[in-house]
Amino acid sequence: MFHIMSIGRVTIFVFLILVLNINALPVPLHQEKDKQLVIKILDQAHRIYSEAWKVLLSSSSSPTSSMKLLSEKINKQKKSTKLDIPEIIEFMPNEMRIKFEFFPSQFPQAFGDSLALLNRKASCEMTYLKNGQLETLNCSNFGQNLSKNIHIELHDILYNRKSGQILEVKADKYENLLKKLQCVSEDPCLQMKVPLEGKIQIIDNRKGEKKEDESKKEVISEKESDKKENEQAINRKQDPELPTPGDGEPELRNEQNEQPEGPPVLLPER
Repeated sequence: MFHIMSIGRVTIFVFLILVLNINALPVPLHQEKDKQLVIKILDQAHRIYSEAWKVLLSSSSSPTSSMKLLSEKINKQKKSTKLDIPEIIEFMPNEMRIKFEFFPSQFPQAFGDSLALLNRKASCEMTYLKNGQLETLNCSNFGQNLSKNIHIELHDILYNRKSGQILEVKADKYENLLKKLQCVSEDPCLQMKVPLEGKIQIIDNRKGEKKEDESKKEVISEKESDKKENEQAINRKQDPELPTPGDGEPELRNEQNEQPEGPPVLLPER
């Protein structure tokens, strides 16, 4: 009798565990509305990745991301009853969570030759709100080649639309797969922090970058100064009553030294 009761209790316990965990199981992307939702979330994640890359590297363009490639792949298969990438994406609608992980060799155009060669597993986990807006994003081991021998690796991409620190990115720069040739310390080569309010903070530990930027600014300022003095000299000849330089002139702001506010796509909708 006792033995039967013990078996019954174990059976009930196992059943409860299965019931409690069933909501956390991935759901196959068979339904059209589920595919549309996943595409929407991936597109938002791609925009964040793209804007982060542009701001972090002061670039006007960004590489194609795996989020974008996955979104396009799902979009092409919307009429299909199943996807040919089930091992990559885990869709958990009951938890409003999406997770995907893969190796760069599966999407070499999104990672470049260096990361495809290293082939460390990349992953992303996203949560979303009921209206389909991305809530959090946590990605690791993303990046792209800048040239044949130099690549950028984004180790951490952390986004939280409800946090005071809305976005944080940590990245390293490598030459011939070696970080020490491009970075001055063991800290990340590049760090970016985007607060909900205030200015973007970028910490740059790349070798030679700051010195090069400062020299460029000095050259620009010298050229602008020479041009301004020449114009003022010409004006004084034409009108001797003009004030000399420095008398009542407004202080000039150096727009290059001011970091912009956070990119609009990174800020939550209010």
